[in-house]
Amino acid sequence: MKLHVGTDEQLGLAHSAVVTTAKVHDSQVMEELLHGDEQSIYGDRAYINEAKQKAFDASGRQWRVQRRSKRGAPLNHRDRQWNRRPKQGAAKVGTYLNVIKRLWGHSKVRYRGTG
Repeated sequence: MKLHVGTDEQLGLAHSAVVTTAKVHDSQVMEELLHGDEQSIYGDRAYINEAKQKAFDASGRQWRVQRRSKRGAPLNHRDRQWNRRPKQGAAKVGTYLNVIKRLWGHSKVRYRGTG
């Protein structure tokens, strides 16, 4: 299972959450995590989507999703610096994940299906 969490940039409060199976790609639930008033989007490399980035930039908002290198090439210095910056926002989401995993006893969740 995966937990996707949308948080407020200033306060770090969760405003949306989506739980999916592990086979659902992160970028497929991105729209469900947005409430429409975002001025910037932070995310890891899984949220890279050029079409969504262009639409977001055209509206005058900031796209802060981490960058990925070209296939077979190392990430350049400028992109490595860019990728270090957004990790500050990830700490806010980590707080919610810590509550779920530690306090509620879900440090290891296993799926049991038929088969």
